[in-house]
Amino acid sequence: MLTWLAEQRIQDAIERGEFENYPGKGEPFPDDFFTDNPYYHSEGKLASLDMKGYLPHEIFLKQEIAILIIRIKRKYLTPEERTKLMNEMSLKQIEYEARMDFLRN
Repeated sequence: MLTWLAEQRIQDAIERGEFENYPGKGEPFPDDFFTDNPYYHSEGKLASLDMKGYLPHEIFLKQEIAILIIRIKRKYLTPEERTKLMNEMSLKQIEYEARMDFLRN
């Protein structure tokens, strides 16, 4: 549902022409545009890890963390269940942050 809504809003914006007159349209990205992206190669090409059905583990971790946050917010969980999910989320966040630190350095 959320994906459909996002796609619909993007399509509506395209139809209204909201992407037509933004600064830099038709120009290459500045040299430092991708410097914060750990999958950006120094020769100027984005790593295409997903081309063969592979996505970095960090992306899966981020998705799992988001799912755990949604599950933690459920009102019918017992305190024990909520604590277990929070511990699992904390471990995934630590792993995600460690992997991202490694990729940045």
